[in-house]
Amino acid sequence: MDGRVPLIGFSGAPFTLASYLIEGGGSRNYIHTKKLMYHHPEAWHSLLTLLAGLVNGYLRGQVAAGAEAVQLFDSWVGCLSPDDYRRYVLPHTRAALAGIAPDTPVIYFGTGDRTDPTETDIVNRFYAVKNDWAVTTADLAESDLVDVTDDLIQLGTAAQRAAVQASLDAGKGWYIRLENPGEKVVASPRVYAGVVYFTTYTPPTTGGGDPGDPCAVSTVRGVARLYAVHYKTGASVHDFSSTVETNAESEVVELGKHDRVVALGTAIPSAPVIAILEGGARLFVGVEGGIVSMPTIETPDMHRYFWHQPF
Repeated sequence: MDGRVPLIGFSGAPFTLASYLIEGGGSRNYIHTKKLMYHHPEAWHSLLTLLAGLVNGYLRGQVAAGAEAVQLFDSWVGCLSPDDYRRYVLPHTRAALAGIAPDTPVIYFGTGDRTDPTETDIVNRFYAVKNDWAVTTADLAESDLVDVTDDLIQLGTAAQRAAVQASLDAGKGWYIRLENPGEKVVASPRVYAGVVYFTTYTPPTTGGGDPGDPCAVSTVRGVARLYAVHYKTGASVHDFSSTVETNAESEVVELGKHDRVVALGTAIPSAPVIAILEGGARLFVGVEGGIVSMPTIETPDMHRYFWHQPF
């Protein structure tokens, strides 16, 4: 954009495009896609080879037309296990990105591990990456982000709070480790008025349904939670908890780590949905048995302006 605003090109990834072609739209479990993949691997790889070539040409064309970075969306790849992804999809994803100009940054967007929602061995994270409008070809690692899990920007000493803020100012973003066993993000987050909203699912430790059926957890087990944190720091923005918290200097704080999150109910929650209604913005999340609704959180950095336009 004349050097003023970076222009990002994008395309669907081969697997996600194949899923739409086979299913005819979105799907809960992608049964037809997996049936072709497992039972007719030659046809599957022929289809993805064709799609990878089309995607590659499409992305190259966008770079030639002035795109300064490209993004490949694999929105449905989370329905696969890691082994299936490596065997049936990864070679075609690489082919779709092969030969892109070496100085053009490439972003690959894939969903998380939804194939095994009962898994409890991995400590999942929620990442927030800062957009500083800088064009770079360097890979971004977790070490480039600030671990704000302990919420030291609210619970630390004065020196710790200052150090965390300095790290956030200099870093590429932040992340939170999800500390409940097996807790994982299962839907897209929402950002509104300086607040990041995201939902998580924590599987039960015992009982409830067939542990070999990953679909069973969608309706009968586990805990659904909603997080609401400041988009720049990961700090709490709403008094969700009745727990009294003190900082490292033994001072009672208005908001602390426990205020980041509230349990909404059971089963796998939906993504947060924000609706602007006559009475103000409200947030909706689907859980087992219905929908949870609450007002969005008002933050001091959002100012409303009203004016009259004369004609």
